[in-house]
Amino acid sequence: QQLQNGHEDGSYWVPAEVNVSIRPGWFYHAREDHQVKSLSHLVDLYYRSVGHNANFLLNFPVALNGKISPTDSIRAVEWYQTIQNDLKTNLLKGASVKASNSRGGQFKADKTNDGNWDSYWATEDGVTNATLTFTFRKPTDVNRLMIQEYIPLGQRVKAFTIETEKDDSTTTVGYKRIVRFQTVNADKIRINFLDARGPLCINNVEAFLAPALLTEPEIRRDRKDVVSIRVEDKNSELHYTTDGSVPTK
Repeated sequence: QQLQNGHEDGSYWVPAEVNVSIRPGWFYHAREDHQVKSLSHLVDLYYRSVGHNANFLLNFPVALNGKISPTDSIRAVEWYQTIQNDLKTNLLKGASVKASNSRGGQFKADKTNDGNWDSYWATEDGVTNATLTFTFRKPTDVNRLMIQEYIPLGQRVKAFTIETEKDDSTTTVGYKRIVRFQTVNADKIRINFLDARGPLCINNVEAFLAPALLTEPEIRRDRKDVVSIRVEDKNSELHYTTDGSVPTK
């Protein structure tokens, strides 16, 4: 159980590891060239692994010629470019920030968005719940939030919520947590740290507006002959037509 879930009171911080192959299996088969993981699937895996405080190891089966299949490498480049584009512009850079509790001095709230990994906001001894409130310079669209603890001092956060125009309850942070949500237009973002194993030590908070991921819709027909059309990115708009006319919602 400890290998799968960790030991909350352990002496060492050991990050989780996610192993996935870009294809159905760990070895190359030409018949699987059409089964390379889709771009949207890889993007989702990134947020579910790296975005959940884990290391992500992506396997590339080597073909009989000793090279990675061009199909696989092209998909990997597309995936890399998409993640880079998602997290390109930090919307909290220059935003004002206030904390409900702080040690003061070199541990003030503004250390969470100063761009320095070795500086961090910390609460007073015994304070394991507090809030950080970031105020944008103007109303801003946002759909990603990254939070990082100062991991040399251990993983501490056990539960937190994010507030914009709705509440999203989440659990641990660790080295890096990236939370995805529907695009909202916000004046402020507030993080409510509800529980921790000790005083809070947060060294980085960033927000982003990731563009809609335009990928081919998934079309399915069930046993009752009902056809459904689905898109991976909830921020995308799906337009379709059944008679060859101009597609609409």
